Amino acid sequence: MRVTIKQVRCPTCDSPEEHPTDSNLILIRAYKVADARGRWWSQCLVCAGGYDANLEPITDFDTNKGWFA
Repeated sequence: MRVTIKQVRCPTCDSPEEHPTDSNLILIRAYKVADARGRWWSQCLVCAGGYDANLEPITDFDTNKGWFA
């Protein structure tokens, strides 16, 4: 059997789910929240301001930004 996992990408900035150089970090919180209609939402931490231009983490960012379904 072969299992293929399709990685989530941000529809706004095209960031991948996993950080490209640090396996301990993620750029997208995939399928984080389900709404009342059963739709799952993910959060792009890049769009939310959780990373700088060099993809270094920023701890003080707007957690209300970067959401997509």
